[in-house]
Amino acid sequence: SGKRVKIAIGVFVMGFAFLLALYSRSIIFGLVGFLVMLASAFVFVAELRKMGRAGIADLENSLRQRAAEADKRAKLRGRFRRDDD
Repeated sequence: SGKRVKIAIGVFVMGFAFLLALYSRSIIFGLVGFLVMLASAFVFVAELRKMGRAGIADLENSLRQRAAEADKRAKLRGRFRRDDD
């Protein structure tokens, strides 16, 4: 379920980008982008309801761990960066 939530978020963002990029060319393309966003929002909500509170908390912890690991890697890169001044 957590994987489907992440996919729904990604599809929503892609639909939004599609909407922004192609709406000026044709209203139909804008409508397609909106429908993609709407469908992914429905999938997102349905999956969150299936997960319940415990599943949502698990997803939040997973995202926080990834952010913490990325922060640690950035700090390590900063420590070993050379100053060629």
